[in-house]
Amino acid sequence: MATGRTLVCGAGFGVLATESILLHLLAGEEQPSRVRIDAVASVEVEPGALGEALAATIVHALRDGGREVRQGRLVRVRAGGAAERLTTPDGDVVTTAAMGSGELFAA
Repeated sequence: MATGRTLVCGAGFGVLATESILLHLLAGEEQPSRVRIDAVASVEVEPGALGEALAATIVHALRDGGREVRQGRLVRVRAGGAAERLTTPDGDVVTTAAMGSGELFAA
């Protein structure tokens, strides 16, 4: 780029997992009419105040809203909408919801 910057919308295992699942579903004989892929991040945070970068990312994501794909287009939805409780293989109960993320943009 002319500015010397590169945008990486998603990198790492989260993108690999979500994109791989989506590609697998779309490769089947029957095309799904709707797909929901929930990525649950595992982040260890030390007790105390959040770092400035993490706090700014959380605030920006909440303010910017969620995203989903409708008819092949990425559209804005209410941040935290479409909440769903899931139980992980370890038995932890987590809640997922609509957010703009590198995993969604990559998929």
